[in-house]
Amino acid sequence: MLMQRHLWNFFWGICVLIALVLIVRVWNLRLLYIDKAVREQVRTTIEVVAGREGWLISDISLRAVQNTGVMIHHRQHMRGSDPRECYFIAFETLNRSPCIP
Repeated sequence: MLMQRHLWNFFWGICVLIALVLIVRVWNLRLLYIDKAVREQVRTTIEVVAGREGWLISDISLRAVQNTGVMIHHRQHMRGSDPRECYFIAFETLNRSPCIP
């Protein structure tokens, strides 16, 4: 009985941890879910920048969305280790700049 209680506590602890990770992720991308205009702006921004830089869209990972721009991680898949670069892309200028830590 005591072992079963510990397993349930462990299970619920893991569930809470996973929920916290997902809540943070959803919060960073909340504008994609609630604002259709921002969703369209993000799509066109990523397509334009990927075309201009010669990137594959599958190499881009969305990290955060703001009213002014989008933060992405670009990871070009190639042989060996794949370096990951973080960029902030402003909606108005479509210029990419390195992320500020």
